[in-house]
Amino acid sequence: RPSHPLATSCGSSVGGSSVGEVFRVKEEVGDLPLATRVVLSSCIMGLSLACTASVDDVSVVWGFLGSTCGVLLSYVLPAASYLLLRRVPTRTAQSSSVPRRKLAAALLLAIGLVLIPVCVYNTVVTSL
Repeated sequence: RPSHPLATSCGSSVGGSSVGEVFRVKEEVGDLPLATRVVLSSCIMGLSLACTASVDDVSVVWGFLGSTCGVLLSYVLPAASYLLLRRVPTRTAQSSSVPRRKLAAALLLAIGLVLIPVCVYNTVVTSL
């Protein structure tokens, strides 16, 4: 019996597979020790402070956010999510259209992964 709350509340199957199989629920990993969390948090805060102190204009920060997070949210994450969710075989009448959709999602994912470094490079060049 799956330990995931969604799997136990639904109890039914999704596309012929149980919810636990679709989401591949993993066992929870214990929390990190306090010293490790303090060191990681301090490193993140120090890096943020160093970036803040070295940047004169906030448009540089917005450029980096747009070139990374914007592309990730628009191209990479939707395509990757689709490809991961469609790994589970489904029994539909339109099974011939699935390979074209997977191909389109893979193409969108590849374009997004190429766009990230191009956009970051553009942001660096224009901010200098």
